[in-house]
Amino acid sequence: MLLLIVAGCGGSLGGWSHATGEQLTRRASFDLDCASSNLRYNRIDAQTQGVVGCGKHATYLESCTKTAASVDPECTWVLNGVIETSAAPAASSAPGASAAPN
Repeated sequence: MLLLIVAGCGGSLGGWSHATGEQLTRRASFDLDCASSNLRYNRIDAQTQGVVGCGKHATYLESCTKTAASVDPECTWVLNGVIETSAAPAASSAPGASAAPN
């Protein structure tokens, strides 16, 4: 099920690439030291995602860079700030649902 949800997150939209939900999940799972199945996502704005899991939360920004070697920019998620301890678990959706990047 996660693969179906994540598959809709990335790709090119009108010639513009985006960071994927799969990238966000891998990065957040590592940063929060938390299994991907325990992560919950909260879209903050078009380029910002909040991730909560295992009693911690973090904010990620989509970052895209264009190189001379590629037509489309390469995009990923970058941790914005520090990882915080969560007061309570968040109830949100997996990436790709309404809370994940387009």
